[in-house]
Amino acid sequence: MTSKNPWESGEGGRRGPLSSGVVSIVATRVCGMIAGNPEIAFHAFATYVCLLALIQVFTIGLSLCRVPLVQPVAWSILLASILGAGYYWRSGRAKTEPSELSRFGRTHLAFITFCLAAYLFLWFTVLRKPDLTWDGNEYHLPTMHFWALRGYVHWVTVPGMPDVLETCINGYSKAVELTGFLLVKAFGTNRVAEAGNLLFLPAGVLGLVYLASALGASPLTAILAGCAYVLVPVNITQGVNTYVDSGYASSAIAFIAAVCYTYVKMRGGRLPWNAAIAVGAGLGLAIGAKGTGLTLGVIGLGFLFGSWIITRLMRASDERLTLLRAGAWFALIALATMSVGGFWYLRNWVVAGNPIYPVELKVAGHVLFSGIPLEEQIRAVAVTPQEMLPWPGFRKIFYTWCQGFREWPGSLIPYDARLGGLGYLWLFGCVPAILLVVLQRFRARLKKNVLAPTVLLPLFLITTAAFLTTPLNWWARYTAWVYAAGLPCFAAVVDKLSERGVLRWMSRSWTLLCLAVFALEGLYALCWVGSRTHCYDDGWKPLPENPIEVARMLVKPCPKSYIFTNLNGTAMESVLHSDATVALGALRRPRHLILGQFCQPLGVRGIVLLSDENLKDAERTAKFLREHDVRYVIWDNGIPLPSALERTAARVERIPNFIVLEIAASPRD
Repeated sequence: MTSKNPWESGEGGRRGPLSSGVVSIVATRVCGMIAGNPEIAFHAFATYVCLLALIQVFTIGLSLCRVPLVQPVAWSILLASILGAGYYWRSGRAKTEPSELSRFGRTHLAFITFCLAAYLFLWFTVLRKPDLTWDGNEYHLPTMHFWALRGYVHWVTVPGMPDVLETCINGYSKAVELTGFLLVKAFGTNRVAEAGNLLFLPAGVLGLVYLASALGASPLTAILAGCAYVLVPVNITQGVNTYVDSGYASSAIAFIAAVCYTYVKMRGGRLPWNAAIAVGAGLGLAIGAKGTGLTLGVIGLGFLFGSWIITRLMRASDERLTLLRAGAWFALIALATMSVGGFWYLRNWVVAGNPIYPVELKVAGHVLFSGIPLEEQIRAVAVTPQEMLPWPGFRKIFYTWCQGFREWPGSLIPYDARLGGLGYLWLFGCVPAILLVVLQRFRARLKKNVLAPTVLLPLFLITTAAFLTTPLNWWARYTAWVYAAGLPCFAAVVDKLSERGVLRWMSRSWTLLCLAVFALEGLYALCWVGSRTHCYDDGWKPLPENPIEVARMLVKPCPKSYIFTNLNGTAMESVLHSDATVALGALRRPRHLILGQFCQPLGVRGIVLLSDENLKDAERTAKFLREHDVRYVIWDNGIPLPSALERTAARVERIPNFIVLEIAASPRD
């Protein structure tokens, strides 16, 4: 098949230097294998989703059996997951052949190469930089640390743990953290603890490649659209820490893509069994990453069920759509979903009596499971910037879609993405493309033409319904998965407009401008995450203006104390160099984030938390410290030091922010 894309090098048989020789052959073949047609594209992303899903299933299964995930066991899990995904690939491989491409576009090659380089750079950054984020050090890393202490995933109980910390550690589903935890156990290094999002990212990329291919984009443009997802600013800023919104967005895109594929097959009178596994695995990953996936799952599965009813009514004589077969098919989806992501909710139900603990579950005004109201749990007022509080919802959405106007490009780099985070490709590339695709579909309907792809209906309905029902949907970190609709439409429109003479150059200019701005935004975010440094007393250090200084900071090792850099050279260094058990006393925000620092490396240092109950008298305090073999106690120097605690210490040293107490081998009464 000869591509008509206007970015291809040369005309006729001429080829430019970037699209000739070995590079052209390899790139062409790879693109043809992945996006040669929608069937192949679907199977590629479904196989990867199965790989991620099997990692969850095997890790959770062994954890339920209380099998410590030592390195050989962790490698066995990875190997078994790869073999299982390979079996899925071979058993359901599409019989169709990939499209042959005669030329490879220079712009395509340059942009795709940049995206791949960005992805590799994120891995490099993960290996070089620790997690400096708030939530990461408050409960994401501590969760993995307490798992590592016991060797497997479990309900964490730590002496003195306050309720607010316990609900964060145990209450939320943690499929992304589980992935990072397994990588740490497999590779024997703490440097990959923050790599969970990066392992999920290809699921979103490949899901977008399928959707773009199903919308009629050429293989080259479909690959480009999928790779562009890597450069979404919130994916870059969260790709190097333990926030899970990026991992959830990739899972949500995979689930939406699987539903779209299933809908197309169902419209043709089939219930695709291989797709049922992909739908269930994608949904399992989504609900395992964040509780928001439950709403997405209800919307997506509700759409499939309604589609089956309509199709069944239209094809009453089709035995492939009978109630019995449909029941077994939906049961397979449910089984896959619960096997991959249901553990977290069943565990919460058994231990805490509420499947979505700690959040209250209310239906039609009736409380089914008591807990904390959702608005209170997500701290809707506290997390909304003050100037945005009185704004209506649509204004908040428009403001953040515009990346905060004058706040740009600074709005791209915060990992919590409150004023931006989607990048301008969404507003100036994807939104117009969505409108053009909808208009084209409407015109085709008026002409009674059936040229418009059928994946549009589930794609638009599911993403729109999910967006409207997502809490705080102005927030980019919660809605990065909207690119499931945006990038495929962008790819389809780029190819469609490039076929028309006078629109060809307009399309080319618009596309080049969108991609150039997006690449610059991605480069800015990459420089930030690679060179970032922070002290919670002084805040984030600005990005250096000198490119040489940026490059130097990319490889500069982080100090031993990286959460509070003013602690380097103090008694805290001795504590951080030791693997002795540490007890943390009452710590005010943000000093409580030192917990995440003490969790590094995972599973090495014992950690306990002191409560008022343990500090009533010296005898009780000494007994508690002795029972847990505590060597150091960390106390907030802005809070009076209890005399009972001070009497147990062999040495007391006051440093910036903290008091470090070294406990004698046999604490005195």
